[in-house]
Amino acid sequence: MVVNPASPWPGLRVLAEELFDKSNNFEEQLAAAVLREVPFYRGGTPISSETLHLACATHMAFILNYPNPETGDAELIRALGSDRARDQVPLVPVLDALRASTQYLWKEIVDVARAGRVVSDTNLVDVASEVWQMNETIVRLTSEGYRTQQSAMLVARQYERFSLVYSILIGSDGSFTLWEAVDTLGLPRTGRWVVAVIRSAAVGQMPVPNIEADLQALEIRSAWVLLTDMQVGIVSTELDGSLAALRSRLQASGCTAGISLELSDYNDAPRGLRLAITALTTAREGGVAAFTDLPIESIAAGAPDISGQLAESVLGQLLGLPESEREILLGVLDEWFRNDGSVNEVARALFVHPNTVRNRIHRIEMLTGRLLSRPRDAAELYLAVSASSQQTRQLPSLHRSDNSSEGTKNQ
Repeated sequence: MVVNPASPWPGLRVLAEELFDKSNNFEEQLAAAVLREVPFYRGGTPISSETLHLACATHMAFILNYPNPETGDAELIRALGSDRARDQVPLVPVLDALRASTQYLWKEIVDVARAGRVVSDTNLVDVASEVWQMNETIVRLTSEGYRTQQSAMLVARQYERFSLVYSILIGSDGSFTLWEAVDTLGLPRTGRWVVAVIRSAAVGQMPVPNIEADLQALEIRSAWVLLTDMQVGIVSTELDGSLAALRSRLQASGCTAGISLELSDYNDAPRGLRLAITALTTAREGGVAAFTDLPIESIAAGAPDISGQLAESVLGQLLGLPESEREILLGVLDEWFRNDGSVNEVARALFVHPNTVRNRIHRIEMLTGRLLSRPRDAAELYLAVSASSQQTRQLPSLHRSDNSSEGTKNQ
């Protein structure tokens, strides 16, 4: 063997070279030690005997040649860690295997040193230090390779998962069937479910990154994706209380969110998304709105062009007033509906005298030509006010964010 003179473990290098030269099958001995000490490697594992022997041979070459840049042994050790991550071997038995190899190596080195009197007992203590320095280095390099590969695999799995959710919500691109997507995501094939949307504070930002795990802890199955300016999830409501639990979790987040009607056919997912976005448009800042909460507001949000024209037709001259006066009258009308037509409650909410409220209501009726005491007129005014308040709100985008994979690193 060609030994690297720049090795950081000179005593270990000399003894290891002598040990390896005397034993033509030392990698087999190391492999046997691993099998004895680490139960994971004994039968039924993704690691074959050939793979284990190759890993032990790489371990031996690393001791003799590190840090020779021409052999690239450090990268080979990182690659071993990467391979074990790709094989889905847990990191703990991987590191246990390294520990078992090092312990066996040390035992054999002691025997060689004492039998050949190559080094004194005093120098052997220094070699012991070198052995464990080598072990720390190989553990570090293996862990680096393992975690790098694990992170890459996690991102790939998350991106695939996001693509599946996105395709169910928008429509499959034909690369898989609807049921393949549902099964891969772990969603139930039967039962009821909703689409939930959460408004993002900024483009590409996941507003509630841990919601899938939080719901899973409650045995509620869901799958989420980050679109450009909202987080969207398909949430199973097959268990009693699931919908209430979802709403409670969304409310606890402090984010603005919308929830669709309950559906049972995944082919309806695009419609569910539209209903959830409509509900989101009706939600107050920091609040949660379901499509069924405010049917009139939902109608207004679902047909913004028509409802906008309706608002102009019903409110008429009121919308042509100076901004300050217009906002005061619309505020009175909004509070009037919010408080079920109670003048005293409106006055209390606006910190004005009840007579002031009555005067403003009368002015609204004069400007619109509609009386709040007539149910049909009141319904038209309610729909018009709802539509007017939503004119400045923009519907979230249905495009996937370029940062979708980054956004789920915390799920």
